[in-house]
Amino acid sequence: NVSITACEQRLAHPTMKYAGTLDKLASFDSSDWVLDVKATAALSPVIGVQLAGYEELAKDVQFKRRRAAVQLKPDGSYRLQEYTGKTDWPTFLSCLTIYKWRRSNEK
Repeated sequence: NVSITACEQRLAHPTMKYAGTLDKLASFDSSDWVLDVKATAALSPVIGVQLAGYEELAKDVQFKRRRAAVQLKPDGSYRLQEYTGKTDWPTFLSCLTIYKWRRSNEK
């Protein structure tokens, strides 16, 4: 049984200065989840990095959550892909740092 606790929730991180729109915050399988809905042919590992940023945003909403993408398929079925990469959060922070550096140094 899936319980959706938030849908299309816009959040901003007050100290790290980034924002995002979380597709779904949900509870199922005795866990809380950050879910990103994708209508793509394949799920990429970069989704784990994106979800790590969303997970950090969701910490202000509630406690730690699991991360997954929901891949919608043309036949109406779906696939749930959990992302558990230990380097996803540090990779997200690295990308955020590079983005901020480029914005402040490009003319």
